[in-house]
Amino acid sequence: MKLSERKRSLMESVTRDALYEAAVGLLREEGWKGFTMGKLAARAGVAKGTVYNYFDGKGDVLFFVMERNGMRTAEALKSLADRVEAGEADPVEALGEALQVATSGMYRNRHVIAAIARAFEDDPRLLARKRSCQDPKHPLVTIRDSMLRILEAGVRSGGLVEVDPRGAEAVIHCTMMGLGRLLAMEDRDSHGMGQEDISSLLTRIILHGLRRRGAEL
Repeated sequence: MKLSERKRSLMESVTRDALYEAAVGLLREEGWKGFTMGKLAARAGVAKGTVYNYFDGKGDVLFFVMERNGMRTAEALKSLADRVEAGEADPVEALGEALQVATSGMYRNRHVIAAIARAFEDDPRLLARKRSCQDPKHPLVTIRDSMLRILEAGVRSGGLVEVDPRGAEAVIHCTMMGLGRLLAMEDRDSHGMGQEDISSLLTRIILHGLRRRGAEL
């Protein structure tokens, strides 16, 4: 890659980072209805035309933020699943860690999740677009696939009860989505519980149902 190309690539990366931080801040503070492309440009310190070089509209920005928000959790869960399949981690312990990581991600992004939920309610086309996302490299797909791999390993090893791993993953996914919506809609700690309390409680409840009887939690 030529120097000019590397410089251009670096500038694009910096601009995208600035747009992401600006978008997250706006969604957190003003919600979906208060979010505009003009406000995004002003907050990121770029021209409005520059924003449209990257996004066609608010919907594109929304999915960009969703993807970025999921990367941290996706990378952590994929690493856990890889370690489990390589025999470097106990699948039951990995499941507990995966649940805590996923819960932390929900809590960390709860304000943005609230804005995203409102966006889907206001514009059904966005929800249809989300449902059509089948890219295997998308962070949200990676998160679900990694959780499934850990569950499959747990069932094979005998550490988890004999259950359909796909069914168990679907239940966990629905539970996480419900938790995310609860945190988002309440916009505060749920019933005075902080992140660690919620994460610990959810992990214990799920592991209690999946772990073989007689094993300590």
